[in-house]
Amino acid sequence: LAIKETPNYLKVKIDILTNQNKTSEAKLVADKLIAYEPKNAHFYHLSGMMSFNDGDLAEAEKMIRQASVLQ
Repeated sequence: LAIKETPNYLKVKIDILTNQNKTSEAKLVADKLIAYEPKNAHFYHLSGMMSFNDGDLAEAEKMIRQASVLQ
């Protein structure tokens, strides 16, 4: 049975990965969500927070700035 990676599925996956402190993997999923909905500021914010948690401050700043532009 193949799993279709819909936006709702990916949101749940982010929650699970975040709860398991797997922020690098959660960031990759957040980036997939951005590809599905490039005008959704929340997804950029999620990606930025995951980058921040991983210590990638430049990427975090970039994503948070993009989120603020879209709001």
